[in-house]
Amino acid sequence: MTIGIQKAGPVGRALRLVIGIFLLILAVPVWLEAGWDYGLASLALMGGLLLLYVAAHWIVSRYFRNVNRWLGALLAVTPVVLVWYFGQGGGPLFGQGEGGTAAITFIAVSMLVDFARADVGCEVMALPGLLFRDRTHLPCIALSPIDAWERRSTGVG
Repeated sequence: MTIGIQKAGPVGRALRLVIGIFLLILAVPVWLEAGWDYGLASLALMGGLLLLYVAAHWIVSRYFRNVNRWLGALLAVTPVVLVWYFGQGGGPLFGQGEGGTAAITFIAVSMLVDFARADVGCEVMALPGLLFRDRTHLPCIALSPIDAWERRSTGVG
């Protein structure tokens, strides 16, 4: 199911750009410093996340169109949070190692894709949305309230 023609307004787009760049600033030095094994493990985890989110997009859009949007968003964010939190070599408090790098990079790329497309909705679903040329109907836990406020106050989006 798609959101329709809703687009992110200037504030929502700017936030997606700033967050994406900030996360890349965190991730790029790790990618540059890490060895091949670390990089390949991180890429494999990112590939796994992408496959999982492609499957989730397909399943939600075909079979669970009536799922509660916020519950669906929470369930959609859970895999990337778990990869970040329990990433190989991760500590008990913060995701470190391959999992943390993969999760942060995945979210950064997703934010930049949403910025470029002016998409609203769940950022972790941005890459499947790009592949399917569609959007998922799940909201973003952090940015959807800002998008809704921006639509109400300015009529943009």
